[in-house]
Amino acid sequence: MPSKIEWTTETWNVVISCSRVSLGCENCYAETMARRLAGMEHARDRYGHVIDRGRWSGRAHLVEEELERPLRWKKPRLVFVSSMGDLFHETVPDDWLRRIFRVMRAADRHVFQIITKREGRLWTFLQLFTPPISNVWAGVSAETDFNLRKRLPPLLDSRAAVRFLSLEPLLEEIEIPEFWLDRLDWVIVGGESGHLARPCRLEWIESVVHQCHAVGTPVFVKQLGTHWARGEMYERGVSVLASGDRRGADPSHWPEELRVREWPEGTPEVFKHLEHRFT
Repeated sequence: MPSKIEWTTETWNVVISCSRVSLGCENCYAETMARRLAGMEHARDRYGHVIDRGRWSGRAHLVEEELERPLRWKKPRLVFVSSMGDLFHETVPDDWLRRIFRVMRAADRHVFQIITKREGRLWTFLQLFTPPISNVWAGVSAETDFNLRKRLPPLLDSRAAVRFLSLEPLLEEIEIPEFWLDRLDWVIVGGESGHLARPCRLEWIESVVHQCHAVGTPVFVKQLGTHWARGEMYERGVSVLASGDRRGADPSHWPEELRVREWPEGTPEVFKHLEHRFT
């Protein structure tokens, strides 16, 4: 379905459900959405079993009717794969992954964007493809320095055509080693959103932007989050909530130096119009 996520145009929820593995999962927006949908009669058949007592059930579900949908899209799209789950969750059978990757390879007019917190399984599966599938971008997410250092090395050593890092929700200052950052094709960064969102310090996002620009890695500032602050204001627990912008996603409210939305080198020309959509 069409997406409001700033760095994509479509979500393809061929796998649904997940389980929490780190601090970044605490206020999972997908879990919140699934919980709401599970309570609606028209959506209960699809989402009811993936939620258990208000949280992910930990049992992945393949949505059969979604599997071949990208093959029917005529116009090229940027496609976020499984925004309502983790494609490489431990309960996703290898056969499901093979079927999904066959569709992505066949639908080569689209670009498929995958983000996972299961870096080991990502590495293992991508090793099957030589050369890499050119229209599949593989990424890992990290919200803390600890998880960055755990999840990023397997991605960098994987057989991916485009390797990217999602620092969202950014929960602390993160220093990306230059010899890793130089091997990344793209970095996305953003603060947390939602009514339970943890505040994001602007200096953390500024640091990521400066680190990326120092080595020439494209960086995309997605949002500042629902609550963001700088310096002493952050220390005092005083945050900014932009009126009418609950995610902090409107760049017109940001400091000018953070209005940065760059794309990986080699992004197909057909998607260049997105630069105007998001600035």
